[in-house]
Amino acid sequence: SVPGLTIVCPSSPNEAYGMLRAAIRYDNPVVVFEHKALLSTKGPVDIGGGTMVPTYMSGPASHGWWAMIVLMLVAASLYLAYVFSYLYLWLVSPDVWAPANGAGPPAPIWPLVSGVLLLAAAGLFKLGDRLLPAPDGAGGAPAIATLAAALALAAGIGVEIYGHWQSGLVPTESAYGAIVYMAPILTAQVAAAVFIMAAFTAVRLATGRTDRVRRNSFDHTKILAYYAVAQGLFGLLLIHGFPRVMA
Repeated sequence: SVPGLTIVCPSSPNEAYGMLRAAIRYDNPVVVFEHKALLSTKGPVDIGGGTMVPTYMSGPASHGWWAMIVLMLVAASLYLAYVFSYLYLWLVSPDVWAPANGAGPPAPIWPLVSGVLLLAAAGLFKLGDRLLPAPDGAGGAPAIATLAAALALAAGIGVEIYGHWQSGLVPTESAYGAIVYMAPILTAQVAAAVFIMAAFTAVRLATGRTDRVRRNSFDHTKILAYYAVAQGLFGLLLIHGFPRVMA
């Protein structure tokens, strides 16, 4: 031991909190050794006055989860405004709609492939969820599944855009073209956020910083991806299914 130096080693979150507070108040230097296994340990912490608070929260108990819900509500409100504009131009203002000899919806194979890719993205995120490792476990497999899911989501949106482009539809030639391209573009905005979050989560998984316990980064990415998939599928039904049903 070193005279004047105090060394402590907590064994629970509550002890870690108490020792750190005591070390700050102590006049002499204090070294706090914390085992790596304690980083993923859950448990209540007594902050004084008999009040106990959790050391880690996930799901609806976390602030980040609700931040994703608010983000999805904002994205949904923008998309609903788009849906209203689409229906308004078609049903109320047909004079600015597609020219009689203009390009229509592409062949059904394009939305079918796009839909399959979107569903694959959701399935890969579900697979990544099941592959989340135990604390200190290897996270290579869920990291790959997360990145593959983000790529499948981007590919599904890309196929939808290219399907319209190869059919000869140009967004600058008519209101129909502009409003049709807007659907995948709005979904692409959400997918871009998902891709960035997925890359961040994959790095955390690969380095052992995200697991079945410390899973907020993965959960937040997953629920936003599920929203993007749902919006993309709805867009396919609106753009490809509605015109064919009403024809």
